Amino acid sequence: MYAVNLGTRGPEEARNALEYANFPKGTYWSDLRRSHGIENPHNIKLRCLGNEMDGHWQICHRTAEEYGRVAAETAKVMKWTDPSIELVVCGSSSPRMPTFGTWEETVPDHAYEHVDYVSLHLYFANHENDAPNFLARSLEMDRFIKTVASICDLVKVKKRSKKQVNLSFDEWNVRFHSMGQDQTIKKWIEAPSRLEDIYTMEDALVVGCMLITLLKNADRVKIACLAQLLNVIAPIMTEPGGAAWRQTIFYPFART
Repeated sequence: MYAVNLGTRGPEEARNALEYANFPKGTYWSDLRRSHGIENPHNIKLRCLGNEMDGHWQICHRTAEEYGRVAAETAKVMKWTDPSIELVVCGSSSPRMPTFGTWEETVPDHAYEHVDYVSLHLYFANHENDAPNFLARSLEMDRFIKTVASICDLVKVKKRSKKQVNLSFDEWNVRFHSMGQDQTIKKWIEAPSRLEDIYTMEDALVVGCMLITLLKNADRVKIACLAQLLNVIAPIMTEPGGAAWRQTIFYPFART
């Protein structure tokens, strides 16, 4: 999975990066890769058209109209270059975003015929230390999935399309233990520690419920990526030059 830059860059850089990674030889970018000692293509088949482009925190944040248009044009250029790839268009970075719903309709309205997935992101927290409510949070995930799938199907009907766009739940996890801690990073420090949550049995149960929810919706959720895998809100922790160990959330993830 490779995310192209649709903030400060655009379709041309996305096409060039695709040519560099996937084209065998005989073009400027593929021959540049070969000059770097990589003879065979990387063949990266899944590409995201930016990431969380609805977020005000993004450099060169776009409105749904702006993003939908550039995503559609980028998708065209990329699929002309390599028709075998699959593309993920950005959905809302959370169902709690003020633009949720309208974003999901507007963006696919531009890009529906050129993309294969709409992305979903969701993290759960238990700041209130309310275990019953926290353990039931996967119901919100289920509603989120069904709502986005329904909006995609609405766009399909509007366009009289025979194509089904599926969902990529490419960020999900429990995340809250390290929030509020000082995350200041000294300038030029190498590989600083960030968001290294230490998980509990309660967190493992919530992760298990989220996994079950993804499985129950596997007819539309074709991709699901736990964020992250090592150290940063992760099931596996490491120490520089030291040990590595599994956290509680590793076990439901590994057994699903």
